[in-house]
Amino acid sequence: MQTPWYKQFWPWFLIALPSAAVIASFSTLYIAANNAPNMVIDDYYKEGKAINLELAREKHAAELGIALKVLIAQSESGDVELRVSHQGTVPATLGALRIHLYHPTISDRDIHQLLTADANGDYRTSIDGSFDGKWRLSIESLTDDWRLQKTFTYPNETQIALIP
Repeated sequence: MQTPWYKQFWPWFLIALPSAAVIASFSTLYIAANNAPNMVIDDYYKEGKAINLELAREKHAAELGIALKVLIAQSESGDVELRVSHQGTVPATLGALRIHLYHPTISDRDIHQLLTADANGDYRTSIDGSFDGKWRLSIESLTDDWRLQKTFTYPNETQIALIP
């Protein structure tokens, strides 16, 4: 007497292969829906034309003679402290600064802060959470007329010179 089909190995093996593909496709769909990339820009032409403005801001920083040094240190509480100081002559119009730290792949980790100078002329801020890895640092004026930027990797680089 022959055993019924559902008690044999080969029918279940043949059913398992397409079932695994269906399960994998649903898993891929779930991952794609929850981790959608946000790096695509709608208006490529507008962004391409804006590159000239971005280069003009860095050129203006060079004309003003702005050079900054950023020191990054781990505090006792576990936070990361950034100290921005001047190198060379200090323009009188420097004022408050905007600092942007962009993570290359996870936009939720991007950091944007406004810094004001202390009595020594240094700018300080504290950043909560994990800070390891590659970052793009951008420091600009409140009036958006100049900007300095550089890519660095923490903790390999703890002193960053921003020279136009």
